Amino acid sequence: MVFKILDLYCGAGGFSFGMAKPRLFEAVLGVDRDAKALKAYEKNSAGAHTIRGDITDKKTCDLVIESAKERGVNTVVCALPCRGLTSRAKMLRSDDDKLAPLEAFEYVIEKLAPDVFAVVCGKELMTAQGGALYSAAESRLGKFGYIVNATVLNASDCGVAMGKKYAVVVGAISKSVPPPAKCGKPLSVRDAIADIDALGECANGDKICAALADEDSGSASCMPDTDCERCGKRTRKQTMPVRLEWDGLCPEIGARFNMLACGGVLHPRADRPIMPNEAARLFGFPDGFVFLGSERSVFKQITSAVPPPLARAIGEKISEAFENKTVMSDGVELRQADSAYAVKEYIARGVKVDAIITDPPYNISKANNFSTMNSSNRKGIDFGEWDSDFNVCGWISDYVKLLKKDGSIIIFCSYLYISYVIDELKRNNIDVKDVIIWKKKNPMPRNIERRYVQDTEFAVWGVNKGAKWTFNKPSDVPYLRSMIETGIVSGRERTAHPTQKSLEMTEKLVSIHTNEGDIILDPFMGSGTTGVAAINKGRKFIGLEVLPEYFDTAVERITTATENKMK
Repeated sequence: MVFKILDLYCGAGGFSFGMAKPRLFEAVLGVDRDAKALKAYEKNSAGAHTIRGDITDKKTCDLVIESAKERGVNTVVCALPCRGLTSRAKMLRSDDDKLAPLEAFEYVIEKLAPDVFAVVCGKELMTAQGGALYSAAESRLGKFGYIVNATVLNASDCGVAMGKKYAVVVGAISKSVPPPAKCGKPLSVRDAIADIDALGECANGDKICAALADEDSGSASCMPDTDCERCGKRTRKQTMPVRLEWDGLCPEIGARFNMLACGGVLHPRADRPIMPNEAARLFGFPDGFVFLGSERSVFKQITSAVPPPLARAIGEKISEAFENKTVMSDGVELRQADSAYAVKEYIARGVKVDAIITDPPYNISKANNFSTMNSSNRKGIDFGEWDSDFNVCGWISDYVKLLKKDGSIIIFCSYLYISYVIDELKRNNIDVKDVIIWKKKNPMPRNIERRYVQDTEFAVWGVNKGAKWTFNKPSDVPYLRSMIETGIVSGRERTAHPTQKSLEMTEKLVSIHTNEGDIILDPFMGSGTTGVAAINKGRKFIGLEVLPEYFDTAVERITTATENKMK
């Protein structure tokens, strides 16, 4: 699939340029009011057509839609103007002209019906009217058939040497595309502009009045100068220029970043404002990128643009979502996807399952000094980034929507979070029936002179309120204790996954809490143990895993289990 891009408010083309970096993206149409910016867009996006005009004008908007259809546009990107949303948030009415760009964008999406869209603007979009403005827009786009996801992301998290926060909104038909998270190496001002001549001429050729700065504090002071009356009269602190710090980030800068009287931005060492080529570097533009027009127009083109590294990160997420690995067979669906976003697709499709049995990250990883101990191959509980900063309960409210009326949910968790998981389940109308204990016959000894051996793990079992839940007690026992005792994972069953659960223990849970032919969902399937247990016991299975190495392991194990079952 080739993503053909319509770029609304395209400027010089930072959004299209960054999006076109990942394969499969092609900029074909740009719209803006600035003639010079459009000329620059044409040079930076070879082969793209441009339309000069304002999309808030219906005649122009309809022309754009017609032209986009002729060129096979299936992707719309928009650097949405959000100026004024915060300062007037409480006074905004449905007919306020500040909302016109948003309304025009929604009109384009409704009439053009692209496969995917992406919006980047100031974080004000998410915060205006206490979030109600964005929620209403998301609801309207949802009625057009789009699954919409959004985040607020600092440009520095995408490898931009600037600390500016952007709202990022991505929507697609029948697909849940995650917005980017931290995805680039952090850059400093030094990384971005140190190789540019610090003593070069000022961009506008004006005399730079005495702009002395404390380099360590990052603030600038302006001394009165008899040759510069305007500078001598400046007294308001908010108009002071800011001195960049070599090893810090550039603050958010506007189109007047070279005007010291308006709070300009000073070079880290030289007593001058930063030049346009330096500002472009700070925004993540490569040196070959073209800006045209007057100096003021160039400054505006730079500072109003979507930083290309941020645009590239969005493009990569879209590519991954449309090319994600999915393995389908009779009764089995395995997807490499972020479960936090994939769930929206299942909700939209009306998918219902008989049980959710899952072992999400415990959020307990921490550094250790086991490498200094005699047994140097012991990794302790430093499992990796996937087990850090995980919201233990944040996923539950969406996934319980997938449970059938009489379905069950079983969630493994650390003893530290049992009460939190129970409280969250109760908030979502789940009746918690028990805490199941997995007792390990042969636990790994650790710190045995200082604490008890950790030979148990815990899982919370709950059902929908009023459910006639499944509970298959074996006929050869008088009752079942809420404890399953097995050995730890070892031998040929062992995979590279550090928190792999016992297949014997998982099969017992599957047998007790589901019936043959039932659908079991595991949104954090890891190495695929729940899937193997489901296949072995004659159940159907849906599994999600975000990390490719574990997904591949799960696919191999579940495929082998399926083939063995068919023999």
